Amino acid sequence: MNDTPVYRLPIKQGADFSYTFRLFKVDVQGRVTDEIADLSGYTGAVSELRKAPGAPLLATFDTTIDVGDGSVTIALPTPQTNALDFTTARLDIFLIKPGGNRDKVLVGAITFERSITQWQE
Repeated sequence: MNDTPVYRLPIKQGADFSYTFRLFKVDVQGRVTDEIADLSGYTGAVSELRKAPGAPLLATFDTTIDVGDGSVTIALPTPQTNALDFTTARLDIFLIKPGGNRDKVLVGAITFERSITQWQE
């Protein structure tokens, strides 16, 4: 997939994080269509958060594929967002095909919003 979309997303410390992306087909000229992408051949997905390529792993998102509506959802529960400590980071989402081949479908620039309130867990 060429021209992988780039998203800018905030993660808020101490709150559940979840974001759903709907994927669409691309025509032969590389233009996004209004037809939902067929995700039925994929066997899984991986999404990681790092400050930069090759940097230590900050978090691995829970990543799910919904074949019915062509969407991918990434999520981090509150205990994980509480443990994070960064200003900006990057994520990417790979969908995994049978046999282990991967398609990079999205990249993201993530900002981290620290919480003033300190929760007693």
